[in-house]
Amino acid sequence: MSRPGVAAPTREDRFARWASPVLGGPAGRRVAEPGHPWWGAGRVLTLVSLLTVLLAVLRTQHCRSQGWTTPGQFVHTCYSDVAVLYGTLGGTPAGLLGLEPAGSDGLAQPALTVYLAALLALLVAPLQGLSELLGAGPTATVADVGPRVFLDLYAVVTAGALVLAVLAVVSLSGRRPWDATLLAVSPVVVLSGLVSFDLLGVALGVVAVAVWARGRPLLAGVVLGLAVAARFHVVLVALALLLLAVRAGRVREVAVTCSAAAFTWAALNLPMALLSPQAWTAPARTWWAAEPGYGSLLLVPRLLADEQVPGISGLTGPQSSVITAVLTVAVVVAVAVWVLATPLAPRLPVVVLVLLVGTLLVAKTVPVQATLWLLPWAALAVPRWRDHLWWWAAEALYVVAVWQYLVGLSEADRALPAGFYAAFMVLRLLAVAWLGWQAWQLGRQPGTDEVRRDADGHDPAAGALWGLEDRVVVRFT
Repeated sequence: MSRPGVAAPTREDRFARWASPVLGGPAGRRVAEPGHPWWGAGRVLTLVSLLTVLLAVLRTQHCRSQGWTTPGQFVHTCYSDVAVLYGTLGGTPAGLLGLEPAGSDGLAQPALTVYLAALLALLVAPLQGLSELLGAGPTATVADVGPRVFLDLYAVVTAGALVLAVLAVVSLSGRRPWDATLLAVSPVVVLSGLVSFDLLGVALGVVAVAVWARGRPLLAGVVLGLAVAARFHVVLVALALLLLAVRAGRVREVAVTCSAAAFTWAALNLPMALLSPQAWTAPARTWWAAEPGYGSLLLVPRLLADEQVPGISGLTGPQSSVITAVLTVAVVVAVAVWVLATPLAPRLPVVVLVLLVGTLLVAKTVPVQATLWLLPWAALAVPRWRDHLWWWAAEALYVVAVWQYLVGLSEADRALPAGFYAAFMVLRLLAVAWLGWQAWQLGRQPGTDEVRRDADGHDPAAGALWGLEDRVVVRFT
């Protein structure tokens, strides 16, 4: 049977207990519900999440005051697609949507992200006027203030998204709500949360699973459709659900969820596809044509070529796209076999994390913000502080390394050498792979899964799949 009360990391995690004196020592009796009903995990971690986003904003202060210009934005590690794309596209909703000029790629982002950016752009002008009225400074021009106000508006969205994600993780953690601390305090949010629009899709994806776990498959599908319309990688959540449903022989509820997600995604994408087909297809066209990007192992040949290694040349865009597509299919097949062959059906967050890690390792680009995708699933699947700390350290080193490497775009003599950048990139990918391996092992050895042990051997995120016997299982003799 599950143990009563709320599990405290300082009671079960050796590292958390060792580090706990900084925050007052190991958890006492008041951590257990209903000992302190007001200051539960949800409310405490909401405040912590807001502080994390505040740190992310403060980290961009150099660019907010001096502008997003090269090399300063790389030297001070404050680059942001959010601010740069706003300035590049003229800062108008029509420009972001790809309606002006006609045939433009616009923001080149998924539909829901583009709609959100256009909405925020409508608020920039009145807030910019207020900023100038309050005295933004004699040198503050429209070009200076606009991106800063736009980024600040998105920071508010980021704060809301992080809070939603944390509350969803609390809901999905069963009697382990404090595991959501691994998301709320993650330095990955501080380092990369404002670099792009990714956190919105991440939050909607985990909220969709929280709704699914509460037995609302139709509503879960709607939220999942919103998530995929914000960031396409969230489709892996639907794939994980489908694989587990096949094993349990219960696909009806998952079919409802996936159908609702597909309908919601189509409803959001149709207006953009009709009004601005060039902008709507831009993400796919850009992905296919682009050469391997920063953070990807497929970039290594180009780095070696830059170091003038004989006989080495970089991969072209189409070449790397084909390689990534083939390897992604291989990852999905391998994970599908693993899901059907483990002694017990793996928990849903474990399957999602393994899928995400596998696809990131073979992706043609793994930007600094890509590991935001892992945050809620890593907290749910592998809630061990030691593993997260190693990952966070590798991520921090990589973020500094990639921006210093990019300094070479304008000042080659100040840039980090390609060899050092490649080493930090590999270190980061090894840390990500380690997380995925830990999740993989939980599937193979379910008895070591503390979350499952605290939930009577089940998965708190299972929803309609809770407690079902296996119907489709692969056994290797």
